[in-house]
Amino acid sequence: HKAADLIRARADAIATLMTREQGKPIAEARGEVISSAQMFDWFAEEALRHYGRVLVRPTGQRSIVIQQPVGVVAALSPWNFPVYLMAKKLAPALAAGCAVICKPPEETPGCTSAIMHCLEDAGLPKGVAQL
Repeated sequence: HKAADLIRARADAIATLMTREQGKPIAEARGEVISSAQMFDWFAEEALRHYGRVLVRPTGQRSIVIQQPVGVVAALSPWNFPVYLMAKKLAPALAAGCAVICKPPEETPGCTSAIMHCLEDAGLPKGVAQL
């Protein structure tokens, strides 16, 4: 939630950077940044409901499903929605406990870097999300 709050607080600066890099109208860029913050909030709440489950088995047997991180996730972001599509890959991976390596688009590296700075400033441990 702290990362989402920082993204919202810096939305105008990130949107301006996106507009300069990409040419997207400022209102659309700001909407993309705010939607990205909402994505982080949603997955932060989903992480609270990350339970295992017990499967129905014959008497005397027990099967339990425990969800665990799969490992490092590679997240590539395209130029047309660089912030939103990076958040769409980054937020669920972090909520599941996976480390993430993000590759920003060459055309819009600044706005995606700004999102990573928000995560870093929110206290995400070093090396968990890399750009």
